[in-house]
Formats: sequence, structure tokens, C-alpha cells
Amino acid sequence: MIEIKTSNAFGEWLKQYCNDHEIDVRTLCHTLGVGRRHVTHWIQGTSHPRLVNTVFLIEALHRLTREPTGNIYNKMKNHIMKDY
Repeated sequence: MIEIKTSNAFGEWLKQYCNDHEIDVRTLCHTLGVGRRHVTHWIQGTSHPRLVNTVFLIEALHRLTREPTGNIYNKMKNHIMKDY
């Protein structure tokens, strides 16, 4: 279970999505191909993924959950939009 404190809508969404699907930060980082620091910062709200990392994040979450990429994108975009 991910218990990192968050300060934005996207970070809260990502943390909740991972917790709902029992994905830990290490597994997500390994599947995504980025360092733990990046994912931790996204969850904390100190940064958002760049566009290319967002695409890779959607693909990684799809590989880990088998949820259609379009569904993940639609859920994710609403939370990113709340932060801007």
C-alpha cells in the first residue's frame, strides 16, 4: 500500500489507483522504466509527469491491470485538469 502524502488531485488519483490495484511504487517504477524519485514526486504533487511519461504511465498501468488505456486516460486527465 502506498502511503505517501499528496498535495494535488493527480497525486491523490495515482496513489488511489495504485492502492486499488495493489501496485507498489517499486513495481510501477520497474514497469514504467523510471526512477522511484519521479513517481514519488508525482504522488507527492511536487511535479507532474511530462507528456511522454504520461503516455508511458498509461501503458504501464494498462500492463499491470489490463484496464483499457482509454479508460485510464479518461480517469487520469480529469485529475490533471483539476491541478491547473
